[in-house]
Amino acid sequence: MVAAWQDRDSYYDCYHDTKMSGMAVLEGDLTESSTLTVGYQRQDNTPVDSTWGTVPFFAADGSYANLSRSTNMAPEWTRWQRETSTAFANLEQRFGEDWLLRVNTAHTKGAVQNLRVYGTGYPAADGSGVFLRTGAGHTQDTRDSVDVYLSGGFALFGRQHDVVIGGSWQDLQSTTYRVAQTYPADWASCPNAFGPPERCYFIPNIRNWNGDASEVTYTRTGARRQARTTQRGVYASTRFRLADPLSLIAGARLSAWETRTQAFEASGSYTGTSGRYEVSDEVTPYVGLVYDIVPDVSVYASYTEIFNPQNYRDKDNNLLAPVEGRSQLASATRELN
Repeated sequence: MVAAWQDRDSYYDCYHDTKMSGMAVLEGDLTESSTLTVGYQRQDNTPVDSTWGTVPFFAADGSYANLSRSTNMAPEWTRWQRETSTAFANLEQRFGEDWLLRVNTAHTKGAVQNLRVYGTGYPAADGSGVFLRTGAGHTQDTRDSVDVYLSGGFALFGRQHDVVIGGSWQDLQSTTYRVAQTYPADWASCPNAFGPPERCYFIPNIRNWNGDASEVTYTRTGARRQARTTQRGVYASTRFRLADPLSLIAGARLSAWETRTQAFEASGSYTGTSGRYEVSDEVTPYVGLVYDIVPDVSVYASYTEIFNPQNYRDKDNNLLAPVEGRSQLASATRELN
């Protein structure tokens, strides 16, 4: 069992961060050949007065603003909280001296809540001219994963060889909630170049301001976007010892990947699906040769194909296609004692 706690300030004015984490692990032998490990871990990060954005570099007259390095434009009610917890279990089953089966599973939950401000503008000689905008967000996510693989050795043509067979599955779901902010009376209307007018707080004098600004609050409207990505695959690889100094390594993976985002109104009504992308039965082979020149020096050559799904989007908010390609590698290695 492990626990840690951290409470710290920063060179930024008023910034404060509290972190708490803990982990408990229990391991036991179910039989002489099987071992079960279960555990739980959690981490909470609670920064307050957390700044977002930058500090003005230039003044209104074009000169340097010369603000202090410690300048923080975040009031004390801003925050960026993150909570993460994971429960996991691992099972190892040994079959004789050569074979091992491992099953790993985990369930992770996370939540992020943030209420942030960022400053903009150019300070005048009297310190005015800088104002704050706000942003808020609330996201929850879950991740489930299972990984199973069997490794061992076998004899063929008078030599001992190795093999690994396995499969994996992962499901990630993320919900982003739409929020509505409520502004106090001293947050005035200000222009927005990218949309309708916003509410802003005009700092009286950025040079002696202590972060005191009326608190903005937010509530969830009920509208949300739910993104889900599922990956699964099976794989196998083997190492054939063709001769005392020469080994052939070969393998392949069969992959499937699917992602989509669904939108819901505040009433809970489904409004549509976007960013859907699906790939199935994608095979990525691998082959390599290793030659041991002397016990500590080896030369190596390999060929593999690449298939890597992406979560990045283009200017039209469409997912980019998976990265595909080929890789050839040749190298020499030496083991140092």
